Amino acid sequence: MKLFHWIFLMLVVTGCIDPYNLGVEEGEQLLIVDGFITTEPKTHLIRLARSDTYGNVFEGIVRPFARAEVHIRDNEGNITFLSEIQDGIYATPSDFAAAIGKSYSINIQLFDGRKYISFPEEVRPVTPIDSLTIRTIPIPSENPLLPRSGIEIISHFKDPEDEKNFYQWLPGAVSVYVLIANPELHTTMGQPTPKECCPRCFRTERITRPSIQLADDVNFNGNQTRLPVLFIEDNGLRFRETYRAEISQLSLSEKAYRFLLLAKQQIETEGTIFDPLPANIRSNFVNIDNPEETILGYFYASDVSKQVIYIKSTDLEFKQNVRIVPDDCRVVEFSNINPPDDWNP
Repeated sequence: MKLFHWIFLMLVVTGCIDPYNLGVEEGEQLLIVDGFITTEPKTHLIRLARSDTYGNVFEGIVRPFARAEVHIRDNEGNITFLSEIQDGIYATPSDFAAAIGKSYSINIQLFDGRKYISFPEEVRPVTPIDSLTIRTIPIPSENPLLPRSGIEIISHFKDPEDEKNFYQWLPGAVSVYVLIANPELHTTMGQPTPKECCPRCFRTERITRPSIQLADDVNFNGNQTRLPVLFIEDNGLRFRETYRAEISQLSLSEKAYRFLLLAKQQIETEGTIFDPLPANIRSNFVNIDNPEETILGYFYASDVSKQVIYIKSTDLEFKQNVRIVPDDCRVVEFSNINPPDDWNP
């Protein structure tokens, strides 16, 4: 009987609980602009998206802004129209290049009629990269028995005297390395089934989400300088023979530098009490009809100096344990037995 009373009491208590509505205010759908142009003749991409709303049910989706009209205008009145090559991705002609000394702004008209324009950004010359070198560095590891390491690429250049300069470094869209495999170790159902081909391929990999690398010449104005610009972890495959990477050194305006610096600080915060307070990262875009609208992103224009570095296995001071690929190297994704046309170590 007592058991019955307890069950009845629990049903009454749980049955009277109503869901609590947090009443979180639904967020705005903000325009996000991602893209820049350089003095390198190529196809330059501008991405348009909108931040999704949130409420009691978090959506958390960034959706592309398709069917927009986008064009770039310079200070002499020249206009370059961009074509939409994918939803929300707009491309310049393949031979488009910014020019040093000119200023550029981007005009956007969304399919619903809203119009946006960025404040002009002048292209300032960038000092060229003299050379690229590397150094091997360890990475903190949770397991002391499994140490980690990688290489840091360092840019060497001479900063111009008596002028203020701001820099950004970007890796090439892809890197290529020689992938060493062991097809003679191939097995099937636990039985040796060695393959005759192929032990050596060229594997392409895309560098995703590189850290934002910036510099203000306040501490090295007019001096010969060396700065780390890219870190690549040694995963036991990349540096078994030869690894090729490309580095772009870009000029920035002071406003673009400040924007990217704030973005870097907020991306790299670790969520501790010692982190700086979030700052309002101001875009250089404005809604022509509603100047109070918040827009995310920054459009800038840069001069660029590019250089390629080939990293040999013997260049590393220490390396990670070799990872064995017991198969034909061609079965590994993005691998090809033929080198790229411009492979020249």
